[in-house]
Amino acid sequence: MHYRYFTLEQRDHLEQAIRDQVATPTDLALALERLHAPDYGTCAACGAEVPYVQMIEAPAATLCPACQAKAS
Repeated sequence: MHYRYFTLEQRDHLEQAIRDQVATPTDLALALERLHAPDYGTCAACGAEVPYVQMIEAPAATLCPACQAKAS
């Protein structure tokens, strides 16, 4: 398991983005739980780091851009 470090400011921005973009309370709880998990920011499919910019745009996403493109 890979642990990605975020500054407090980055975590605050990610948490606010999650709160702004996730619609249902259940999805919100799951997204916030993932935010505080050690593997948040790594792709669920290949294990690569997900760019911070992508996490801000889609904080509930679990795939890196390459895997997301393959899945679409």
